Amino acid sequence: MRLVSTLTLFLTASVALAQGNTCFSGPAAGAFLGNLQDTVYPGQAIGFAFPLGGTTYTDVHVSDHGFVALSNGGVPTPPASGAFTYTPSLANFGSGGPIIAAMWSDTIGGSATPGAGCYVDSSPTQCRIEWRSVTSFGFPTPEFNLAVTLFPSGQVQFDYGVNVTNNSTFGGVSDNGIVGVFAGGALPASVNLSAGGASASDNTFENFVVANTFDMAVNRLLMLPSNPGWSYVLLGPSGSCGSSANFGQGCGAVVASFYERFATTPSIDLSNTSLQMFNSGTGYVVLPGSAAFVPPSATATNLGLGDDSETTITLSSAFPYPGGSTTSLNVASNGHVSTATNNAAFDYTPTPAEFLAWTNPTWAVWRDFICNASGNVKFEEIAGTAYITWDGVIGYVGTTPGTVTSTFQLQFQLATGNVAFVFQSMDTVSISTFVGGDGYLVGYSGPGASLDGGASDLSALASISLAATDTGALALTNNGQPVIGSAAFGYTINEVPGLIPFAFLFFGTGAFNPGIDLTPIGMPGCASYTTADLASLTAAATGGTATVPFPIPLNNALAGLALTSQAVAFSLVTPLNLISSNGNTANLGF
Repeated sequence: MRLVSTLTLFLTASVALAQGNTCFSGPAAGAFLGNLQDTVYPGQAIGFAFPLGGTTYTDVHVSDHGFVALSNGGVPTPPASGAFTYTPSLANFGSGGPIIAAMWSDTIGGSATPGAGCYVDSSPTQCRIEWRSVTSFGFPTPEFNLAVTLFPSGQVQFDYGVNVTNNSTFGGVSDNGIVGVFAGGALPASVNLSAGGASASDNTFENFVVANTFDMAVNRLLMLPSNPGWSYVLLGPSGSCGSSANFGQGCGAVVASFYERFATTPSIDLSNTSLQMFNSGTGYVVLPGSAAFVPPSATATNLGLGDDSETTITLSSAFPYPGGSTTSLNVASNGHVSTATNNAAFDYTPTPAEFLAWTNPTWAVWRDFICNASGNVKFEEIAGTAYITWDGVIGYVGTTPGTVTSTFQLQFQLATGNVAFVFQSMDTVSISTFVGGDGYLVGYSGPGASLDGGASDLSALASISLAATDTGALALTNNGQPVIGSAAFGYTINEVPGLIPFAFLFFGTGAFNPGIDLTPIGMPGCASYTTADLASLTAAATGGTATVPFPIPLNNALAGLALTSQAVAFSLVTPLNLISSNGNTANLGF
């Protein structure tokens, strides 16, 4: 009883030193050793001289099977890879040099889960070894995480996530699990570590001899050296796991595309109208048009397009578009023109997702048209404008072609880069019986895979401003997990406009979710997500990205603190010339 009382007092003073946790949230820290099976990895520096059984050691040799061997530059010789690793017998445990077993069992580290494998994080104050996403041999699920942390005082802490167990379909002793420390010499009897207590032997361990009897999952086991022997106690799960989450959405996105999807043929309402796209050099301004239809002349070129086909036309001079120029255009029978082929001639199911995914700038009145190779699609240049006309084309409606036609024209002004869509009579009768083949998609898809800015109502169009290339909304996320003592924690702000390449990060004690609409102050589409009552930081952006280091002190009193944050940057897309990001909440933990 006197020893237990002494242990309790010692824990009160020393437990703050143990920084391990049962959360295993976020990526593991330190060096990634690998994701191999039945392996003992080469020695890694502990970072200090670790005392055990009257000797100090400088290196750890990590096995994927949940144990580490200790040495000084390979002396004594660590265990070999292979059968030793998946045979957690007492004979093996006590057969050679010192071993510390977080939970030596027939685990394998070959999971395909991102980040799975073994890690060592060494520093002058602690050395933490983690096993991430390991499984019991023959059981692909559940995966589990475990860790051991060594301290300069000789203290050892084992941390166990959910589902940690001892099991194996290999049978026999491979079902066993061993937890504890072997310093050298004879092995005493197994103890019940989860019950807490003390041992006079430097070799203190528990042997789980029946599969699935490990009883310390989601817990922390602290072993304190008494030289000789150990005191051991369960600390319980981490009181506060560090976590973070993004919420809401940023504003300031500028897209390079627009479209309207008419889901059925009768829904198209653009007959006898036009749209004009004016090339500003940095994008397009799309307005209701006054362009006139120019009937193809007798000398217009028949492009000879049949069903689901495409061809290339050569222009007399370069046609400039935002972000580039071209001396040729690709014309597809199904109603779209692009700067180069999108390999989509056979695509007769118009959808916004496919349209925006095309990588070459494309102007489209996309439908499952059936063109007549004798002359439905025509091309000619007149006074510096290239005219591409679908002249009385019909749509697919079933086993036989329809009889109602559509006539429309795309006009490309070679000197300016302006483009006009001119609609004559459009088919509002025929209904395709092919699933996904009915209706139209009208619009422009910019270079590269494009962001979806939402559908437009082109018949009620006021104006649309497009960029040369997409710029996403201002976006904030954190780097790493917000745990006490993490020097690497911080924030990243993406899609910072180049107008003034700086971003501001505001911190608060509270969150607004949903956010508060900022339209009244001149930031339409933006919202406030933080009380911003703590502080703010400024960061320069390079290539649209700003990073904000935010190291968390090694102070357990910070556990449980919640920080909300939000970024702001300069932009011309709002009257106030400011845009804001989504919100982020970081709950500090162990």
